[in-house]
Amino acid sequence: MLKKYFAVYTAILGLIIFVVNAFGNAYAWYYLYPNLDVIMHLAGGVFVGNIGLYVYYFMDVTTPHHRSIFAKIFIAVATAAIVSIGWEIFEFILDTNSNRIPALLFQLDMADTMSDLAIGISGGILAALLFNYIWKTK
Repeated sequence: MLKKYFAVYTAILGLIIFVVNAFGNAYAWYYLYPNLDVIMHLAGGVFVGNIGLYVYYFMDVTTPHHRSIFAKIFIAVATAAIVSIGWEIFEFILDTNSNRIPALLFQLDMADTMSDLAIGISGGILAALLFNYIWKTK
């Protein structure tokens, strides 16, 4: 059941991330709920990790059954890391080219940026573990 709808679940997760991020920016939810940033980066890492795994395994290059958990973690983490770094660069560009008040900046300091990257990569690891569990179930 999960295997059949893996792409659908991933698309729904992406839609949820998009909607929450849009409302979060429009209504200052990230300021009102500081931990929303953690949840969004984790969900984003899972989403991007799922996409990386889906593309790799469903392009008829190989099957999920013939790869180790380490290969899955590598693919998901690499995909999540690349997109996370790109996202942090995007946030930096927005912060440097806008006149937002300091409380509403996307990147508060270096610690925030590094934690965002670590959480996004953790989401990639979680995506690999979930993907591995889904494909081991009958």
